Amino acid sequence: AAYGAAKGGVIALTRVMAVELAPHGVTVNALAPGAIETELVKRMHSAETRVVYRAGIPLDRYGTPEETAAAALFLASDEARYITGEVLAAAMGALAAGVMHAARRPAAGDVSDKCRAMPGTRWQTHVRIRHTGITKPCTRYFHDRS
Repeated sequence: AAYGAAKGGVIALTRVMAVELAPHGVTVNALAPGAIETELVKRMHSAETRVVYRAGIPLDRYGTPEETAAAALFLASDEARYITGEVLAAAMGALAAGVMHAARRPAAGDVSDKCRAMPGTRWQTHVRIRHTGITKPCTRYFHDRS
């Protein structure tokens, strides 16, 4: 919860600062990278975890620190002088894929427990991926069957 709240705070602060600093010719933007192949990630992400992450990434790979730096340099460049108050999601299409990114669903054997229907909706809530301890939204992997 704290991680999500911190990200929300950064987004809100970015937007507020963009409005307040615009009269001074200052642009304010944020960068929201996706899964990046850092030394920490290399140590922390098991092969199973990587399968889960890559299932939600249309470009089917982790990003590099150099690619993240290039996005940051763009936002700081003159080419981005008209961009302010934005959050650039450098996430290899993961946010664009949304719930219908079905081409890369985990195999049936990767799902360790059944999805539960959310009360009052036709969508299902969460699925735990076997051997990873990671819970992901069911809607990313399953279409509405009703």
